[in-house]
Amino acid sequence: MAAAGGFLETSPRLFARITGAVYLLYFAAAVPLAQRAAMVVPGDPALTAAHILANERLYRLTVVTELAGFAAYLALTALLYVLLKPVNRPVALIAASFSFAGCFIGAANVANAILPLLLLQGGPSLAAFRPDQLQALCLVALRMFNQVYDIALVFFACFLFLAGYLVWASRFLPRLLGVLLMLASLGWLAWVGAVFLGIGLTPAVAHLIMGVGILGEAVLALWLVLFGVNATAWKQQADRTNRTAASL
Repeated sequence: MAAAGGFLETSPRLFARITGAVYLLYFAAAVPLAQRAAMVVPGDPALTAAHILANERLYRLTVVTELAGFAAYLALTALLYVLLKPVNRPVALIAASFSFAGCFIGAANVANAILPLLLLQGGPSLAAFRPDQLQALCLVALRMFNQVYDIALVFFACFLFLAGYLVWASRFLPRLLGVLLMLASLGWLAWVGAVFLGIGLTPAVAHLIMGVGILGEAVLALWLVLFGVNATAWKQQADRTNRTAASL
């Protein structure tokens, strides 16, 4: 982290662009997950199992890319912490802690995505179960995956809100980027709240929340890659923070 801080102090714009590139890697790793979600047919275990078995290689690929995505987000969290800590170090640390927690929960949850493959492959240990029972258990595992993912999403939403505040309060990034992140956070929290309270979301509302959530992070990632940060403003804010810390 100290080495990253030294590099940032000499080349804040390049550091920001590297951060944006890691952000885009995370988005690239998340793309195949939509194809896995399309394999699931709610309320139809047999058809869901048939889709998974017919696309087993793709399904396995999504497990790998999902883990790669969490690894990229862990790296991204550390990079954003270093980039944003001149604004408010305690808030940046709390934000990073929320993101790390979300990553660890999400990565552990991948086990629920692997379980359907184990169930559908059968074997001596599962001989006592009928095929329709295994298919039902497969769908239960996928539902459990979604539930745990929503728990992780709460931590990510808290991270986005605090990161959005830091971007908004910074003097080296456009305030609009911070507003978009905070709106994304509120949208994801509303999504999770509706799920756990059993409130059905219309397709239009669900797509709106997803669009706002993705837009906030995507715009920040693209801005960092294309424009980085205002290097002069970043250094001034970093110097001010360092002087304040030294005086305490």
